[in-house]
Amino acid sequence: MKKLVDGVFLHFLQKEMAYLLVKAKVTKIIQPIKEELILILKQNQCEYKLLINVSSACPSMYISAEYEWNTAVPNMFCMLLRKHILGGRITGITQQGLDRIIYIKFLAQNQVGENRRFCLVVELMGRYSNLVLLDENEVILGAVKFLKEGQRQILPNCKYPKLEQNEKINLLEFEPQNITEEAELETLLQGISKKTRMQLRKVARTNEEAINVLIRLLSSEKIPKPIIIKAENDEEIPFFEFSGVRDIKRQFSSYSELLEYFLAKQAKDNLIKQRTKDLNIIINTHKARVQNRLSVQRAELEKCAEKDYKKQCADLLGANLHLVKKGDKALTVTNFFEEGQPQFKISLDKNLTGAQNMEKYYKEYRKLKTAEAKLKKLIELGEKELEYFNNLSFNIEQVSSNDDIEGIKQELVEQKYIKAGKRKAQPTQAKVHVAELGVGFKVFVGHNNLQNEFLTLKFAKKNDLWFHAQKVPGSHVILKSEPGHEPDNKIIEPAAKIAAQNSKAKGSLTVAVDYTKISNVKKMPGGKPGMVNYVNFKTIFVRPN
Repeated sequence: MKKLVDGVFLHFLQKEMAYLLVKAKVTKIIQPIKEELILILKQNQCEYKLLINVSSACPSMYISAEYEWNTAVPNMFCMLLRKHILGGRITGITQQGLDRIIYIKFLAQNQVGENRRFCLVVELMGRYSNLVLLDENEVILGAVKFLKEGQRQILPNCKYPKLEQNEKINLLEFEPQNITEEAELETLLQGISKKTRMQLRKVARTNEEAINVLIRLLSSEKIPKPIIIKAENDEEIPFFEFSGVRDIKRQFSSYSELLEYFLAKQAKDNLIKQRTKDLNIIINTHKARVQNRLSVQRAELEKCAEKDYKKQCADLLGANLHLVKKGDKALTVTNFFEEGQPQFKISLDKNLTGAQNMEKYYKEYRKLKTAEAKLKKLIELGEKELEYFNNLSFNIEQVSSNDDIEGIKQELVEQKYIKAGKRKAQPTQAKVHVAELGVGFKVFVGHNNLQNEFLTLKFAKKNDLWFHAQKVPGSHVILKSEPGHEPDNKIIEPAAKIAAQNSKAKGSLTVAVDYTKISNVKKMPGGKPGMVNYVNFKTIFVRPN
């Protein structure tokens, strides 16, 4: 199971499945998609759904409690399985050493009532994952993926080419001697991944000690409890419990339950990741347009600085019109506007009179002055829009559910950055995050701009306290107090920490958080959702939670 579990984890899963499924009868076979197979099994009046996935993205195998499928037209491999093993019973579930290969053996009767033995080989090896049906002579009857090229060919009516055992040590058969500390365990032993080695070395000082821990686990009749642990980078890892293992996030009653939970969560996380990626593309596209527009506007604003020169030329020409003759290309006059009254040269259009040249300069001055005022407003609006996009990007980083994504999409539709779908979206109620903060106090946290605006401008009362990390994108945090309770530093500081944690600065050692009464917070005129101005505030410096 690429990037999911290793051979040791699979060993415990195999033992668990063997305990439950050996002697179970195959009552139904379904293949919803090419690389996914479901065997419906019955044992002691209990029904089990054995799900096998041999996709390269996430090869897996477990007993499912929740999986639902759509009825699909059976393909050739599914029909082959129904022909040979439907109605048969599982006689064994074994593993090839500590490799990621499982053999499910069946005893079934053919059409004339003769007993036949078959083997379903489950190869869970990343992009090389496969599902192969063999007869009693290990001849290939069919496979999900036929391989015609390379050293290992999977073809019908050919002998199944078992994967050759590499030089790594199988702890189920041999106990290694004279282990050196220079080599990593995953290079010495079968079924050991880097993640497993790293967890073992947290409780074992040497490779020898780590191997002894593994041997005790593998030789024990009792299967270790399945758990999810959190690694250093906050990554969640399916694992198995042993003495001294740390960072346990959750325990499960079975390895199948763990895998179903983990894969469902992974699928949800991947979906959220893809949807947030799509939103980021939309936001970054609009952001780039605003940045390009601002770049042009700032360049034009720099040119507007010439307006003072144009006015000076016009004023000096007006004072010296009597010196201008038609046909003159320039006029040098005394600049009485500057200290020392230096000489000042004015360029002229030879086809115009002095008065016409003066009016031309005044016209250019008025044009530049008007443009400057408009450009300053446009640049201010553009900078606010950039700030809004930065807030949106932060909100996307914070999403944890499809509801959060739908809230951001709804906001983008309302702001006309994306078009609404053909089906008119129903306005969603802003769902904010709530936490108790001691007796008589509650904290409310917005996780997108619509939630922030709802909290600050509609939900909060004038005496509630409003918190926000200073000068960075972040959530609006509202501290509500019940009657008779006044927040002191013991309440204000934790509320500020929540605001710091829910901000772009959450990775900093210390974050400045502004807070004030809601009555001092107003919506920014012409601002996007969630953008406010505030006055009469205090600042507290806190360490994010």
